[in-house]
Amino acid sequence: MRKISDLPFVKTNGKELHIWAPEVTGDYQKDCATGNAYAADLVKFMEETGNPTVFAHIVKAMPAKTGAVEIGFLTAIAMKAVGLRYPAA
Repeated sequence: MRKISDLPFVKTNGKELHIWAPEVTGDYQKDCATGNAYAADLVKFMEETGNPTVFAHIVKAMPAKTGAVEIGFLTAIAMKAVGLRYPAA
């Protein structure tokens, strides 16, 4: 079974788990696409593990001022929630 640390946006320093540590390029379009891809990875993880509560922990770990990665991620999750197709990543 996959572990939360297997997700591409989760980082660990050996002691602490950073549940939201995305790669950010500064390019809005690329970062939105990265967020979309992260969302697809998370949905698959939640389906495989039966653990949807991880989503709330990820959102809580996001910065107050969200950037393009967070916007792409949250938009893709919302689209999935209402049955719309993910944006192309």
